[in-house]
Amino acid sequence: MANFVVQAYSNTPRRKQIRILGSFFLALLILAVLLVSYLIVSSRVVSLGRGIQKLKNEIDELEYENVTLQDEIASATTISKVEAMAQEQGFHPASSGEILHVVVPGYKRSRSIPVNAGEESRPAVIDVSIAEYHQTLLEWVMQETVVFSDAFKGFEQ
Repeated sequence: MANFVVQAYSNTPRRKQIRILGSFFLALLILAVLLVSYLIVSSRVVSLGRGIQKLKNEIDELEYENVTLQDEIASATTISKVEAMAQEQGFHPASSGEILHVVVPGYKRSRSIPVNAGEESRPAVIDVSIAEYHQTLLEWVMQETVVFSDAFKGFEQ
């Protein structure tokens, strides 16, 4: 008899309708969650796409600016313009008397440079085998550090 009561209670039409409606609303809720997550992902993809497009536009603008600047540099550094600017600033082509040649022991020239030296002037030659020039960079820095620290010896706290 207990089976009969349980069977009669579980098979009531109202229980069946509630179970069907519950399943329907559960499926509807799952579908709504999926749709909302799809919309969220889609909006993120669209915003990232816009950001990428904006960055690509900035890259294009910077490349255009680089090409423009390279063109300006190329036109400003032509030989004729550089010579004109040098003459405006007071420079002139060096004469043979104004050229100073420095002889460095141990340096071997790979090719000779022709210089049209006139008989009236001979180029000056500097001998760099003087002892003061045979000092390493580290020795020079140490020497300058000592000189600098000597200047502040009286100002100790």
